[in-house]
Amino acid sequence: MARDTYASIESTADQAESLVAQGRYAEAERHYRELVGQTHVIDYEYDDWLRRLADIYRQLQRRRDAGFIYLYLHYFDLARESFPGEAGLAPRARILEVETHGGPGPAGHRPGLDPLVADANDRPGQAEDALRSGRSGRERDEQADREDPSHDYRVPNTREYR
Repeated sequence: MARDTYASIESTADQAESLVAQGRYAEAERHYRELVGQTHVIDYEYDDWLRRLADIYRQLQRRRDAGFIYLYLHYFDLARESFPGEAGLAPRARILEVETHGGPGPAGHRPGLDPLVADANDRPGQAEDALRSGRSGRERDEQADREDPSHDYRVPNTREYR
């Protein structure tokens, strides 16, 4: 059974690579999404698939999707480029926070917080304030706790990581 799974993963990866080489990104995306569902593989394989999926999203003009993958991989420059303009202010603030204090992903994991629910974790205007002031989310939370210690602004993570 394990051998069948291995053969299936290998054939899916080979097919996905072939589709990318042919420029058939929409079809390749489907295969890479299937591959990243295989969470029992070696980290470097998983990260390679994520990198490839992010590159495919860039080719498909899905910058936001690519940006969150780059954030997970801690490719901060590429992540920031994926969120241009005023609409990207909150995600760029989240990237700054993860970059300066670590966060979920290959380089570290903060239990209880999910990087993909960053907007839910922020009070209105919090992300914009962070970019303008240069203060991190942790510093903002500590200040908010001093002002109102009874309120927890964070949303607990209910999703398990691989």
